[in-house]
Amino acid sequence: MKKLFFCCVVLSLVFFIGSLLGDKLYGIYYNTLPNHAEINKGVLVDGDVEEYKTLKGCFCSLKKPEKLLFYSMVMAKQHGYEPAGEDVCNIINEWYDSHPALGQKGKRAQFLLEEFGHQKASHQD
Repeated sequence: MKKLFFCCVVLSLVFFIGSLLGDKLYGIYYNTLPNHAEINKGVLVDGDVEEYKTLKGCFCSLKKPEKLLFYSMVMAKQHGYEPAGEDVCNIINEWYDSHPALGQKGKRAQFLLEEFGHQKASHQD
C-alpha cells in the first residue's frame, strides 16, 4: 500500500514538473526564434507568407498548432492568404477531434469554420 501511494506521489510530481518545464521550454524556444518581433510584424502587419510559414513550422514542431490560430485568422482575413484559412479550419477540427470531451462544436466554432470557408462544420466529419 505504501509503494502504491509513493508511486502515485512520484508520478504526480513528475507530471506537474514536466508541465511546468514544458511551458518554460516552449517560451524559451519561441523567444529564441530569429527576429521574434520581426516575425510577428511580418505576419500581422505585412502579411509575409514566408514569415507565416516559419511561425507555422515553429508551432507545429512544438505540437502547439492552436498557438497559430490568431496568426492564421489575420493572414486569411487581413491579407487574403487562403492556405491560412484552411489552417484555421484544420486547427479547430483537430482540436475537437483530439479532445472528444468537448463534445460537438459550438456556435462560435461553427461560425469560424464557415467564415474561413470550411464546409465540414459538424463534429461527425
